[in-house]
Amino acid sequence: MGTAWFTAADLREVTGARQAADQEKYDDAAEIAMGKVTEECGPIPFATITDEVVEAAGSPEACLDYRATRGLVSVATYPDGVTLDVADWVVDGQVLRRKAGGSVGRVKVTYLTGYFDDTIEGARAPAWARGMAKLIGHQHVRLSKRFRISDSDDDLSGTGYLVPAAAREVARDYLLHRKVHF
Repeated sequence: MGTAWFTAADLREVTGARQAADQEKYDDAAEIAMGKVTEECGPIPFATITDEVVEAAGSPEACLDYRATRGLVSVATYPDGVTLDVADWVVDGQVLRRKAGGSVGRVKVTYLTGYFDDTIEGARAPAWARGMAKLIGHQHVRLSKRFRISDSDDDLSGTGYLVPAAAREVARDYLLHRKVHF
């Protein structure tokens, strides 16, 4: 696996912070920001999602957890594991369907996702992912001010969210559709 695609240094750059004393706060904010971007958009570095169970009884389409950005690897019936021909299936983002139509049923799917190869020297996450992480990380740093007691701090009492709307706007074309689990 490659290096982190978003770091405290990236966050410090956008916030203009220069003091080394608060490094831990920026390390935490960068890690939290990467986690939130992944939660909202799926894996950013290339990844393989293995044996995800998808169920769409009576429906011609099923929703995957993440976008299959780099293709479908395998499809098998679930739970018995009979291998199905990948060529009979099509995946468009998060949507899986049979090419010939008909119900998807219950299948186990392996697919490739992610937006860049973090094992290549100098490779960078896409601008939208870095931008989203910067906005979320900056928001986390701002919100952490709440826990300091000082009259000079900004009043952040009305700020009760970690992912600002601007961050979602930057990544709007990459946000995941959430599956409903009952």
